[in-house]
Amino acid sequence: MSGVLEQLVEASRRRAATDARETPLNDLQRQVARMPTARRFEAALRYSPQFAIVAELKRASPSAGQLPGLGPGLEAARALARGYAAAGATALSVLTEPTRFSGSDDDIAAARGVDLPVLRKDFLVTPFQVLQSRTIGADAVLLIARILPGERLETLIGEAARAGMDALVEVHDESELARALDADATLIGINSRDLDTLDVDLPRAFRLAEAARAADATVLLESGLATAEDVARAASAGAHGALIGTSFLRHRDPAARAKALVGDVPTTGARHRLPPFPVRTQVKVCGIRDSKGAVAARLAGADFAGIVVAQGTRRAVGPDRVAELAAVLGDGPRPVLVFRAPDEKDVRDLVAASRVRAIQLAGFEAPPEWLPALAGDLDTVIGVVHPAPTTRAALRRAEAWLAAGATHVLLEGADRVAGGGAGAEAPFDMARRVGRMLPVGIAGGLNPQSVAEVVARVRPAYVDASSGLERDGGSDPRRIARFVHQARRDPTGADRVDRHGRFGAFGGRYVPETLVAPLAELDATWREARRDAEFWRTLLQLQRDYVGRPTPLFEVPARALDEVRGAADGARLFLKREDLAHTGAHKINNALGQALLALRLGKRRLIAETGAGQHGVATATVAALFGLECVVYMGSTDIARQRPNVERMRLLGAEVRPVESGNGTLRDALNEALRDWVASVQTTFYVLGSATGPHPYPEMVAELQSIIGREARQQLVERIGRPPDVCLACVGGGSNAIGLFRAFLDTPARLIGVEAGGRGDELGEHAASLGLGKPGVLHGAFTMLIQTEAGQVVEPHSISAGLDYPGVGPQLAALAASGRMEVERTTDVEAVAALRWLTRECGILPALEPSHAIAAALRLIPDLPKKSIVVVNLSGRGDKDLEIVT
Repeated sequence: MSGVLEQLVEASRRRAATDARETPLNDLQRQVARMPTARRFEAALRYSPQFAIVAELKRASPSAGQLPGLGPGLEAARALARGYAAAGATALSVLTEPTRFSGSDDDIAAARGVDLPVLRKDFLVTPFQVLQSRTIGADAVLLIARILPGERLETLIGEAARAGMDALVEVHDESELARALDADATLIGINSRDLDTLDVDLPRAFRLAEAARAADATVLLESGLATAEDVARAASAGAHGALIGTSFLRHRDPAARAKALVGDVPTTGARHRLPPFPVRTQVKVCGIRDSKGAVAARLAGADFAGIVVAQGTRRAVGPDRVAELAAVLGDGPRPVLVFRAPDEKDVRDLVAASRVRAIQLAGFEAPPEWLPALAGDLDTVIGVVHPAPTTRAALRRAEAWLAAGATHVLLEGADRVAGGGAGAEAPFDMARRVGRMLPVGIAGGLNPQSVAEVVARVRPAYVDASSGLERDGGSDPRRIARFVHQARRDPTGADRVDRHGRFGAFGGRYVPETLVAPLAELDATWREARRDAEFWRTLLQLQRDYVGRPTPLFEVPARALDEVRGAADGARLFLKREDLAHTGAHKINNALGQALLALRLGKRRLIAETGAGQHGVATATVAALFGLECVVYMGSTDIARQRPNVERMRLLGAEVRPVESGNGTLRDALNEALRDWVASVQTTFYVLGSATGPHPYPEMVAELQSIIGREARQQLVERIGRPPDVCLACVGGGSNAIGLFRAFLDTPARLIGVEAGGRGDELGEHAASLGLGKPGVLHGAFTMLIQTEAGQVVEPHSISAGLDYPGVGPQLAALAASGRMEVERTTDVEAVAALRWLTRECGILPALEPSHAIAAALRLIPDLPKKSIVVVNLSGRGDKDLEIVT
């Protein structure tokens, strides 16, 4: 290595050592495990419909000195990232090296503000630095072959894969390319610049690109490219894209230069028909051969049920039984006919006889020639990839199946002669890497005990098991149920709380010292109550006799949906009628449970915050029931617009304390309630109204509200025999949303949280912390907030007082970050229109809060598949909003 390169590597080692003293490797590993899937850098290049341009952010380089195109500071980096995205760049590269390139790790966060995958370009030499790259927001890392001798290159490629990132392996000559391919690299960067001499040799780079492409690698050219002619020559050499930095950044407006070049790049054509990545791991239960197994797969909510028709195997089912088993599966898991090296006639005959339009084809080295003609007549085609020698070979075979018409690809642990079902271990590490580019499933050695860990490590599109789900030679319903449940555990932890009060990356406890002890006391009391059967008997009796549970599940008449459904013929809309619970909203579920905890602690004074007034009414109601003192904090603005609920609270015996600070809304009321609690923790129990705040409140409130979803799930299964396709709920703090969603986290149902879009997307015009916010700490928890670039919390706006909050519960933040929950926005105008629609069409006056979710459901239904089942949590009634909407 040259002197400059040696200095850069040594500086990198020193930075890594300093950072490792501040953040131990184990902490980085835990943090990475909780992170959602990184954006797919290599896939964006490999499957781009045109030659890909990776636009770089850097401020200087040893060859060009200071570059005028990017100024100092994060705002400059953020603006350039937005400019590159608008110019049509496929991905971004951020040079974070500080000594010669004036870079910063913070520039990664700035670049992530746009929806493009981000490469961290630096001189990385240790596993610590690879993991660190993921935690600061990188989706891919640069690994320079020249500075990674021996087995170190292969080690860091594997470390990047385990961290869920792509690795761009940079080479300059033939020997380095050979080392990269031997290390099983899939993404090769050909640097035409010699890092020792800084000379550029484009002809050699083009020759190396041809060789790398011939080895099935994804190829990116680096350095020395500036013109449309350069790009055309690179494309002709087989490169998928080019990384361009200096030639853009020499100019004052790099984004304009990028736009001009992107406009001249050649198109590549659609190389492959790529299926979408599912938002959660799907589950295939294979080897179903009797009614017991079919019923178990249906009740467990599996996505697919494999019926083996490959004769000569012990799980084979005769053709006469296939239709019978498919009928038992009903509207549950999709039945799949599992073949091993069949001929075309066998497949066509059995598909026609059974009317099952899904097949799985194993036992082939490559897709059979007759598959494209058959695939168009089927709904599902699963192509099996048997063990491959390299990740590149496995990727090539997977692409071949998709090109031939397969809708899914399964990486099988067993070879094509022996066949699956014998427990041969799946190629987990290879699957993780292929799965970064294509949605692939895995099969081999999976069972209920191992599948959750495998899903967390591999992040597959779906999992497939047979022998691990059997006992005494037949399907075991208990193993099937547990396998499905464990496979659907969110790998980020978003679906559950850990001992630190975190849901994935969100949650925790950020409070003054005076509240540490009472929160610990509450946590211990809650954990004790959860184990106490008498606590649950008392609560369930009150829910039945006092609250009026279960609340009904009402189906909106078909007549009312006739003009809404469009192509979604037969779509059905159900409303979970929490507006019919005592006090007129879901808030009573939580207040009742927390009041029982207050009695358990011997505290006779309740305090609460409220926005729309429903939580205040619920807290005042349970205080009256148990003879407790009650103080409710309410913003002056909300008092004016929710007068009926204020009078109800006072009539129930509560003291309503107006809050004049700030804008006089929910956030300000919560601040005052926390101040009261700090001063009176010995005698006071704080009944927090939403699934927000410090641990244990988010988990406790979510569990107390989860009766909504549990009831809805049971009611739907009794009525239609299966869970819904879509669940929607409005999101402010989020107690009604998580109360519905929790029961469906382990099902295929889409979960959609609907935020208040208010009057628009500008700060102060909405209350959309998930869709338009940034992470930060509010009211004792790390979550998503509406805040300025400087981190100042911004007062939100919504026509509905209950959604007028600048944050959101940490579990909802985690579910949204993981992709398990989708996020929509409804404006003030749309919410009022939905309120009027439901009132006139069904004679039900909803509150403005759930009207946001109703509006989103009405927008969604026309685009749903036929006969879809949609559930909306109607979390409260609209009497309180009459002065606003009339």
